Amino acid sequence: MKSQPLPPPGVASEPAALPAGLAAHWQGRAHYTVLQEGFGRGEAFLALRTAWRAQAAPGARLTVIAIEPQPLARPDVAPALRALWPPRTPDLHTLVFDDGAVTLHLAFGTPALWLPELVAKVDAFALATPSPHTQRLAAPGALGLAAPSVHRPPSPPGRRAAAVCGHVAVVGAGLAGAAVAQALAQRGVRVSVLEQAPGSAAGASGNPAGLWHGVVHAHDGAHAQLLRAGALAAARHYAPLVQAGRMPGAADGLARLTDEATTALAARHALPPDWVQPLTAAEAGQRLGTPVARSTWWFASGGWISPPALVQHWLATPGVTLHTQAAITHLARDGDGWRLHAADGRAWAADAVVLAGAHEGLALLAGWCDTPLAPTGRQRGQVTWVDGAGLPRPRHPVASGAYALALPDGRWLCGATSQRGDYDPSVRAADHAQNLARAAALFGLPPPTGLVAQGRVGWRLVTDDRLPLLGPVPLPAAQRQGARRQEQPRQVPRVPGLYVCTALGSRGLTLAPLLGQTLAAWMVGEPLPLAASLVDAVDAARFVARAARQAGRAQAR
Repeated sequence: MKSQPLPPPGVASEPAALPAGLAAHWQGRAHYTVLQEGFGRGEAFLALRTAWRAQAAPGARLTVIAIEPQPLARPDVAPALRALWPPRTPDLHTLVFDDGAVTLHLAFGTPALWLPELVAKVDAFALATPSPHTQRLAAPGALGLAAPSVHRPPSPPGRRAAAVCGHVAVVGAGLAGAAVAQALAQRGVRVSVLEQAPGSAAGASGNPAGLWHGVVHAHDGAHAQLLRAGALAAARHYAPLVQAGRMPGAADGLARLTDEATTALAARHALPPDWVQPLTAAEAGQRLGTPVARSTWWFASGGWISPPALVQHWLATPGVTLHTQAAITHLARDGDGWRLHAADGRAWAADAVVLAGAHEGLALLAGWCDTPLAPTGRQRGQVTWVDGAGLPRPRHPVASGAYALALPDGRWLCGATSQRGDYDPSVRAADHAQNLARAAALFGLPPPTGLVAQGRVGWRLVTDDRLPLLGPVPLPAAQRQGARRQEQPRQVPRVPGLYVCTALGSRGLTLAPLLGQTLAAWMVGEPLPLAASLVDAVDAARFVARAARQAGRAQAR
């Protein structure tokens, strides 16, 4: 997606008028989507939400997509929206109301930018000007079209919902699997989570604490946009849990040291200070309560949280059942669904399967996908914690490759190593020394010595392009022969009912809420909370598409 900085806040826009007959049109629908140009102060959305709550069937879900070219600042929107109002960044912001009954996707930018980027089937349009994209976005019988739909292109093979999604089996009970399970259960799907270990969060998701935050790059490309969208979604999800005392953490900011933290770069992308702010080393030291070695990006909505507590919270969602010591050995088709077989003889039937178990999960693709989804590797990571007496105790997490976090119990947590292809499970003294030295360097200090260190080891799955793998699994090459336009990930044909959510690398806490919600919406056919170009960037079929593009260029020579 081409990033376009937003203009300064100005006069509230006027939302386009909703089509007549809306209330009658949504009667009996389990899910209904409205696309509106303009949001203004939000009164029109709040009125629509009130009407939906009064008239829709129990359990029905409404999604409103609002495209706002010039979003207002937080103090200028309707009072009922101020607490949830996001920073003014050029992203698709998702706000949830009424325990998930109403979802608002706020697309900050112009209709020309956002209409090609929406992945949705729209039941009612309220656009000020006609657009050719309405034909692609329109659901059957949609209201508010400028002209009757004469040609509705079919959804691309890679963007279609699951044929049946009543019961889903998720393999893996770490951050990725638990996030997907919760998001599906919120949509009324029954979920069985199958974990080979005796408990949840047994792998890299089991560290005592972890960070979430975005990044700022000179080029605001896919990595920066995805991590910004992920961090904003994570903050919206985590902050209420932390502030209510439901789990350990803090959601009041994070400092990321870098020599590139400049006012000029922030201004180039028009990034607001309630999202990110450049600070000199002296300014950062004042905010953190301890000197730091370099200038920083201050992420106002970054923070830390306990991954095991978060996973347990997600898995406690009604409709989710956790099965432990369930080492799945292979998958088999079972009519139109799937059957998952465990090493101890147990088996589970499901309409669809999500593989979220990192390296072990991808191993289950044997027989269903004839080439690896992506060049991947297992990355060993060791974290370290020590008694924090005598060490800097920053008020907020500090990161820059390494990180340092002063935990409430007095410990100092730092790490983590990054060792690709290293399968040693032992906790190593040399790695503790490396973690402590790198963390001390954040504060301009020499490596501490004489400390009694403890830690743990986990492995992350990472791809060569440093992006996760999400979505339905591509069919084997022989079964894709003859399919058109496979140079685009969304056009690659897929294995029905088989999905992945994996390879989050070291960004699990930042990306898990957004990716879990994206995959769940993808599977049940709701609008995706992620721009289409970013969905392409993380699509599990993107390397198949790259190979098709390379083959096409070779033939053209």
